Amino acid sequence: MIFEKKINLTFNKKNKISTAYINIPIKGIKLMNNPKTLSCNFNKNNNEIILTKNETGQPLIIQANGNTKLYRFTLDKELIEKIGYKKNQLVKIDITEEEIKINFTQEEKMSKIISIINFKGGVGKTTTTHCIGSGLTLFNKKVLLIDTDPQASLTFTALNETPKLTIKDLLVDQKNINDIIIETENFDLIPSNLILNLAERQLTSKFGTEKLLKKALNKIEKTYDYIIIDCPPSMNLFTINALFASDYVLIPCETELLALDGLNLLIQTLEQTEEELDVKIKNTLVLPTKLDKRKKVSKEIYEHLLENFKTTKTTIRTCSKLNLLGLNKNSIYQIDSTCTAAIDYKNLVGEIIEWDC
Repeated sequence: MIFEKKINLTFNKKNKISTAYINIPIKGIKLMNNPKTLSCNFNKNNNEIILTKNETGQPLIIQANGNTKLYRFTLDKELIEKIGYKKNQLVKIDITEEEIKINFTQEEKMSKIISIINFKGGVGKTTTTHCIGSGLTLFNKKVLLIDTDPQASLTFTALNETPKLTIKDLLVDQKNINDIIIETENFDLIPSNLILNLAERQLTSKFGTEKLLKKALNKIEKTYDYIIIDCPPSMNLFTINALFASDYVLIPCETELLALDGLNLLIQTLEQTEEELDVKIKNTLVLPTKLDKRKKVSKEIYEHLLENFKTTKTTIRTCSKLNLLGLNKNSIYQIDSTCTAAIDYKNLVGEIIEWDC
């Protein structure tokens, strides 16, 4: 009988005592025919604890828990240090009639959440969100895109029909996130529409509204490998919600003179928001877009970005095929897998997958 579950060691005296308790699933105790004592061994090769039925072992502690019983086993501090236990760690518990194996090397899969932000419109935020999302699926990743922009450009590029429920229903009406997610050919989507413009007024008077999206995503964070958020072109409540939920921020920036205007201010605003609201972003990167090295100004601005900002390794070159996004709801890889945009965005996706590796 195999269980995969979060397990929390309960320490006494604020973690300073030399022992801790580990709960044993009651189904496993029944399988083992209710043993009274267990002997404990540590297998360092597999990083697992093996509890074996043995009359000379340590006693199981039995506590009443409502109408049921709670079975606990005492672990010493030396053993806890050996297994490298982490709080709320996911472990695999394999129970047979004779022994319990508790493996501590299980990695809990959590979504990587990336916000695509720029206060300027038309810089390629939606295009980047769409191309990253559909590109990740080429690497067999499970992806959710979230449209938090009232203009709903991402929703338009992905859906043929008008969605019944949107991000507004999630944030304002607190509807179940699973009821709002729409499956498309390339990725899953939480859509938006113009009504979102009115939603901010409804939320501003409520406490803790900056964390609404994060709380909702906590329910599905093990479902997706990546969650990509297309943010509105302003530091409003929806952008703040996205930042609270995110691990990374990506700033698409055209390699044109006007695009540099406000980039420093944007990054300063993001840093200030992170500090004031205690937002924990692992990394903020500028993504150079619409690069055309045949043009002197484009090349110079690209070099300026490299010298003055933390940028991605990948750049996105100009490509007319990107103008076709949204016409047939196809990804850039379906439109033309050999075009420069498809090649560049696929390289960017490969770079993103390497983050944290």
